[in-house]
Amino acid sequence: MLNRRSIILLFVLSCFILPVFPDISDYNTDEIEHITYKLAQNAQADWLIIGAGPAGIITAGVLMDVGVDPKRITWIDPEFNVGRMGKHYSHVESNNKAREFVAFINACATFQECSCPALDKLKQMDPQKPCLLDSIVEPLQCISEYLRTKVNTKLDSIDRLFFKHGLWYVHTLKNGKCSAQHVVLATGSTPRTLNVNSNQNVIPLDYALDPATLKSLVHARDAVGVVGGAHSAILLLKYLSTMNVSHIYNFYRHPISYAIDQGCWAIDQQGVKGTTGEWAKNVLEKNPPANITRIQVKDDAQAASMIAQTNCSKVIYAIGYDRSPLPAINNTTTISDYDGKTGIIAPRLFGIGIAFPEHKTDDGHPRHIVGLNCFMDYALRLVPQWVNDKDLGDQLKRSNRAQQQIKLLSALGDLLSIEAL
Repeated sequence: MLNRRSIILLFVLSCFILPVFPDISDYNTDEIEHITYKLAQNAQADWLIIGAGPAGIITAGVLMDVGVDPKRITWIDPEFNVGRMGKHYSHVESNNKAREFVAFINACATFQECSCPALDKLKQMDPQKPCLLDSIVEPLQCISEYLRTKVNTKLDSIDRLFFKHGLWYVHTLKNGKCSAQHVVLATGSTPRTLNVNSNQNVIPLDYALDPATLKSLVHARDAVGVVGGAHSAILLLKYLSTMNVSHIYNFYRHPISYAIDQGCWAIDQQGVKGTTGEWAKNVLEKNPPANITRIQVKDDAQAASMIAQTNCSKVIYAIGYDRSPLPAINNTTTISDYDGKTGIIAPRLFGIGIAFPEHKTDDGHPRHIVGLNCFMDYALRLVPQWVNDKDLGDQLKRSNRAQQQIKLLSALGDLLSIEAL
């Protein structure tokens, strides 16, 4: 039964609040755009980019290409050293030829504003020559430093992510805060491992993919187990076959598949390519080195069992990558899904790069499209749509309507809480 205080509250709501907070469907398009514009004026940034690996660099460049004011872009990364690629993979063999890296740079007009010796060196290389990844890492470092002179940057890492009153709020590990109308997560991924035996002497994939580092971590007495059958695993077999180790065991699930060169850096789903693919075809499958034994396994448990049986003293897991950890939205909603065609995670929250790759179906098989040129192509198609919400179609329009309804209902909830006090 309603008491006197409740009756008064309901009367106030019926007379004043409900006309102020109508259903969002009552708004026409112009009114929704006006509300969104007003929200944008309250944001510290129009665009907030999290991550400064290749995908973050691409996003910043393409946003500037399409006319976003760089002063309204905030970019957050703890190092600004071209992400995991710059930190660990500079000495890894690239599957791209120099001309593909040059085409990648030329695809973004803002990139071409940058001038540095590393870019000049890349453009002077033999266009058909395969190269190490440092051939593109060094130019990307130059471009990153140039972009940082244009946009607002913070040497920091994301800690918390909130959506409130129509805006995104990011809290960082150094207790920094930033509000933005749009957020792009270009946060990258980390190598996947199997937690099957805590006593294993595991060489992290990041270290193993650098041949000089790998050579320093293995010895003549070591039997090295390489788990995986895709590109990174085959590359490791190639490296190890030239090193002084006792034996190399490769535990794999599927036979080697070879990718068709489409200008992307092939990883697990796309098979082996480049010089690594040539070595696999002509050496590993036709005349394998005597110190390599390949063992097919059906699952992780069998792989663990075989590692123990072969007495591997060191193990390297080359079984793909997992998305780097991200905070739950509003401390409640885990970021576990996204639209692989539009990059949409939530209203005005987008993902790009190896953590949120494009989805395509090839011969009935879904694939993640991963690679520098592919990331650039994806960004050139999507970023203009992100900037102009209308182009995202009904899905995003529904999201815009939903976010405004949430905003209005949240305001009503706040008022009810105050009245209840």
